[in-house]
Amino acid sequence: MATKQAASWRRIRRILLLIFNLVIILFFSACEPRERINVFDPLADIDSLDLGLAITSADSVIGLRWHAPTTVDYTGFHIYRKTGSETEYRRIASLTAGQTVYEDTVTDFDVLYSYYVTVQGQSGESPPSYSEKVTPGPLSFWVLDNWLYITLHLTYDLQHTLVTRYGVWQPQSMALDRTRHRALITYPAFQYFEVIDTRNAAGLAYNYELDSPYETVYIESIGEFWLCDSSGGVFRVDTTNGLARLISDEPRKPVQMVTDAEFVYILDKGTKSIQMFNLQGDFVGRISKLDTIPLNNPQFIEAAAQNNVLLIIDMNKDGKTLYRYSVNNDSVRQLFSSDGLHTVREAKSGAYLWLSVNNEQGAELVQLSTHGLRLNSLNRFKYIRDFRINTFNGALLVADTGHRELVHIRPDGTVIGRYPQTIYPLRVYIQ
Repeated sequence: MATKQAASWRRIRRILLLIFNLVIILFFSACEPRERINVFDPLADIDSLDLGLAITSADSVIGLRWHAPTTVDYTGFHIYRKTGSETEYRRIASLTAGQTVYEDTVTDFDVLYSYYVTVQGQSGESPPSYSEKVTPGPLSFWVLDNWLYITLHLTYDLQHTLVTRYGVWQPQSMALDRTRHRALITYPAFQYFEVIDTRNAAGLAYNYELDSPYETVYIESIGEFWLCDSSGGVFRVDTTNGLARLISDEPRKPVQMVTDAEFVYILDKGTKSIQMFNLQGDFVGRISKLDTIPLNNPQFIEAAAQNNVLLIIDMNKDGKTLYRYSVNNDSVRQLFSSDGLHTVREAKSGAYLWLSVNNEQGAELVQLSTHGLRLNSLNRFKYIRDFRINTFNGALLVADTGHRELVHIRPDGTVIGRYPQTIYPLRVYIQ
């Protein structure tokens, strides 16, 4: 009996030893060809290299960076590029072995740029790295995200994040001082606002003293941030220390604020009117009717390109209506009506406007002439929370919370870029 058991154990050990040897042989045989592969041999079975190529863009520069290979001897790198409708890549630069960063000068905005890198050795050139793409533009964008409570600064094609600011709670509003690289962000649910440096998101000043800091604007002509507290009052903000100085307690429940060259207009839910202040902070008056048309429940206001002209969305029992109203002569024109009317923006040229309409079937963007003539529409959205008109070429930056996406789209429907991660975009801004 003992002899049989010993024989069985010997057979088991032989089988285990055989399996172990087979694993070792397979492991080294699998690794051996890789060790002998010459990436500079044109006959080698390699289509591409993973050099960790990363790309970003800012203003008129596209930046590339990559990793240097560690398993081969090499003498340098070659950069290849194709743009727009070009079908073939062409070499644009050759670098020494120590360089793993390259900056390319942009000659055309709103055009797709594609790049790859190759490694140069003594015996030849490697296959290309994985390619990367970017669509540069003269603008960048900020978005308030209600998914992670962050504020993001994104490139023109939305593919690359330039700056991230992590908030204490849901951000509500933002205003930008582009000259001094400052931004003010409000967090009404946390009774808090902050001033940050837009270049690196560093916090500069804070304020916890207001009840509900809600809406903010930057008035470029006087170099001031104004802020509305939705529990009442409008304030000037000192960005050096975060101190908020009361301008007026006239607004009872201000929820939106826009400005032109002469006035600041505040949508006040408390009085269901639009209040006007001059740039010195003096209360000028209240808009409670448009000529003979009473304001029932104003929902949204936008300063038109023409001075002292407002675009106003008002709601009554029959739905929502968009008006174009001249403050100077109290004249009004009805432009559009729809229950789902939400936001309106006018082109910087004043030649046309876009408005968002949200319905049960989905959401659309409608382009109108200044007289209300329907010119165009885009209807691939679910619920548009906010949007802006790109001042460079009229493309649209759209915060579609229904699809939880941020998209930059041209008026013809072609997409410039879509933010690649899940996002709940609340508000968007152009820098």
